[in-house]
Amino acid sequence: MNQMRRGGWRPQAHYLFDKILHSRHDCDVPTEFFEARAIFIVRRPEQAIASIVRLFTRLDRKEYETASEAAQYYVERLAVLEGMWHRFPGFRRIGLTHEALLQDPDRALSAVSGRFGFSPPLENRYVSPPASRRGGGGDPLVSGRHTRIESRLAHPIQKNPVLDLPADLASEAEERYRRLSTLFHLDSSGSDTG
Repeated sequence: MNQMRRGGWRPQAHYLFDKILHSRHDCDVPTEFFEARAIFIVRRPEQAIASIVRLFTRLDRKEYETASEAAQYYVERLAVLEGMWHRFPGFRRIGLTHEALLQDPDRALSAVSGRFGFSPPLENRYVSPPASRRGGGGDPLVSGRHTRIESRLAHPIQKNPVLDLPADLASEAEERYRRLSTLFHLDSSGSDTG
């Protein structure tokens, strides 16, 4: 509905892409939801948590103001995503790490196109409509300045930020990331048939 309100959905389009960042948007979904194609992307906890805090601070929102609040959200969301992963048939899902996407965007897009049989295959280019650069509709901070996924190889590798997190929360975030990235690897190597 948000896509329709913002003019991002066109009836003549064959596909509609939307990202679901919060569990409230995909809880209690009808069975038909799992007939869609799902691209799961996870980012290392240190980078993701720091990014969440930065985003909500820049948007002047009162959610996720601390690293601990953002980490709790991250852990909860990845737990939900792991459950969702198992509900999508293998041919209707693919998983990528944020790092792999940025290291070799063309390879990642080729994998997505191959898994879903996209013809023509996805290309590394996009137009960021104004609606996606407003809070609540996409990436209001970065994506509007680009027209493609920029390979991390062209940029210095960012160091992971040091976060002030309780040890058990930091450990749980790492474990959630490891579990999902392992599922993605097993799936891409043909070992996961779920």
